[in-house]
Amino acid sequence: MTGQPEPVELKPGDVFLTRGESLLSRVIRFFTRSFGESRTMVNHVGLVVKGGLPEGAVVVEALRTVRRHRLWDRYGPESSSQVAVYRTLNLSEEEIGIIVEAAEGYVGRSYGYLKIAAHLLDWLLLGAYLF
Repeated sequence: MTGQPEPVELKPGDVFLTRGESLLSRVIRFFTRSFGESRTMVNHVGLVVKGGLPEGAVVVEALRTVRRHRLWDRYGPESSSQVAVYRTLNLSEEEIGIIVEAAEGYVGRSYGYLKIAAHLLDWLLLGAYLF
């Protein structure tokens, strides 16, 4: 017995959340909460589309464009981002397949930077969600 925990295998449909320390990450966390709401803990989300150990699992996430890549390549030990993975417990394999297929359909599209500006405008309007 080595005392090492068993590696966790990621599955398609697992959702990962990240918390970065860059200025943009902090701004996103600040402006995506409403007045009176507790502090936002994460600033980014992605979806596992091909399971496996974290080093080999493939994800889809919106960066400058929506990309498909290995989770470890971006969030491995060299990364300063914190990562949490969540697994749904009430979806069928068919429903997970639909979600994964939809995520794959976004690959190659541009990131919605205007959505960040819309969050800022909504925040300035005291959370009116006008935009």
